[in-house]
Formats: sequence, structure tokens, C-alpha cells
Amino acid sequence: MIIVKPAGTVITRRTLKTGFQANPDGAGMMYTHDNVLEVVKGFFHFRGFYKTFRSIERAFPETNIIVHFRIATSGLKNTPNCHPFVVDDTLAFAHNGIFLGLGTLLESDTMVFNKTVLQLLPKGFLDIPRIKEALDLYIQRGFCKLAFLDKDNNYTIINPNAGEWNNGVWFSNTSYEDRAVFGFTKYDYNGYDYSNTYRNCVMCHQLVALREMEWHEEVNGFVCDGCNYSTHISTGNDCEVCDVCGFFPSETSNEGISYCADCWNELTMSYKVHCPCCHGYTTLRLLLSDDYKCDACGAYVTPDEYKDLLHQTAITDSHFSRSDGC
Repeated sequence: MIIVKPAGTVITRRTLKTGFQANPDGAGMMYTHDNVLEVVKGFFHFRGFYKTFRSIERAFPETNIIVHFRIATSGLKNTPNCHPFVVDDTLAFAHNGIFLGLGTLLESDTMVFNKTVLQLLPKGFLDIPRIKEALDLYIQRGFCKLAFLDKDNNYTIINPNAGEWNNGVWFSNTSYEDRAVFGFTKYDYNGYDYSNTYRNCVMCHQLVALREMEWHEEVNGFVCDGCNYSTHISTGNDCEVCDVCGFFPSETSNEGISYCADCWNELTMSYKVHCPCCHGYTTLRLLLSDDYKCDACGAYVTPDEYKDLLHQTAITDSHFSRSDGC
């Protein structure tokens, strides 16, 4: 999925996380500053992606940002095959769709298309009518979409009608929307709902999952994402940012690390599983590194290994519930 976020528009954490999880094979983004085009990619964990995204948004508020979440159809699941791709020092792009017949076991179809087509076109080809027309026709016939960003902060969407605009932001498909799983909303990995801690929003008074809220000193309470972005509550520039996600405000732990309320809730959750190292029924604690640490033997378990453990172990922890009632 491609997201084109023009400067000044707002996109919520929940929208980004839903898109990231629905397209889990690597993320990236592009932006500009001082007439320089920047591409950062190779994010395979949401926390790192989100922290970088918000940092760019704060540091360069005038830039348009184009985000891409990948589903691999060809090529390795690695950083080079993540989007966006650089055409030259003035232009980069992201692609949603499949260029049939172009991918290999090592290189994605988009990487091959960039090397064999776009990089061979004359510089500034988007401003040449006949080339632009041919590119439009080719992309539309293949049911694809492209989004370009140049060093002057101009974005160009090829086949825009195949996507949709929502609150000033363009999405190439609807995988950013929540999907219901057995009657529950899927917020996290494998159909589990880790959002069983709820608070009442002090603005709209609705009961909302804590991970979809932020603490604001101005109103002395938790504010849901909807009220937060619709009212544009100021958080103040003198606050420390959260070291995990980059959001305001934060509290500093004894280790000198700053957390917002959302990340603190997520980082302090722990689950009982059978450790693959000591084989004990013990607690695995989520760390800042996105790994899990066994409190019994001190071994580290990666998120992928942890997700396997969730399937293999009967879990009764109160922090989450299976969507099928188990």
C-alpha cells in the first residue's frame, strides 16, 4: 500500500499500524528538505517505523511524505527490495501492484522495473507529455499505482482513481482500515487483541483502548486519537519525547528512558509461555529492542519466535484474549 500524506494533513497511529500489519514485508518512506530528496526504508517492526515517521513529520513540517508498506510478491524480503526506489538524485517512487514477468527470486518486480524502464528514461520524464501518457496507460492497464516525489517536494500519483482520498491523505487501497476478525477488531499480531486496558476520553467521554489514546497535561487526562487530531491539542515544545515512538508527552523511568503512556503500557505487559531455552513456564518481557527476555534464564526471543510460542502454548494471561473465545 502507498500512502501520500501532503504537508499539513494528519494520519493517526492506528491507521499506520493497521496498514503496516496488513502489508508486513517491509516499510519505507520518502520526504524532502532543503531541496534534497531523502529515502529511508527497511522497517520490519512498527515501533521503529513509527518513531522515524513522527520524527520526520516534526522536523520537516513542510514536506510531503510518501509511505509504502510492502507485501512481497517476488524478490527477497529485505531492505533493498523495500520501497521507495530511487530513480535518480531528483526523483523516487513507490509502487502498489505487480509488474507481471519482471520479478526474480532475488529482486522484486518493482526493482527490475526501475532498472529496466524508469532509470533509462530521460531526466524529468514526468514533465514530457508523451512519456507521461504512455506511463499512465501502462500503469492503468496493469491495475497498478505509482507515487513519485521529487527534490522540490512535488508529488505525482499515477492512476490516482484506483485509490482513495481520506481526510486529505491518498491511500492506494483500503488495507489501512480495521478488519473484523470473528467479531473482534484486529489490533495486533495473529488475530489477538492486546488492547484490553481501556480509559474514558476526557473530551468525548467514550471508552477507548489505551493504546489509541495519549495523555495531555492541558486537559489533565487521556485523549483518544479522534479528539486529539480533531482538536489539535498542544503538547508544548518543552516536553521530552517518548524514546520509543517519538510522541509527546513522556515520563522518564529510573533507567533514564522516556515513555509515553501508550508505550509504557505496551512495554510493561508480560505473557506466560514455555521458554524455548530453559523450557520453563515463565514470563517473557517485551523490551525496547522489540525482543522478549525470559525472566528465568535471561534468554532473548525474537518477535517471530514469540509469535510461534503463542500458538504452541496454552495462554491464560489476562492482558489479552483470543478472538475465538479460547
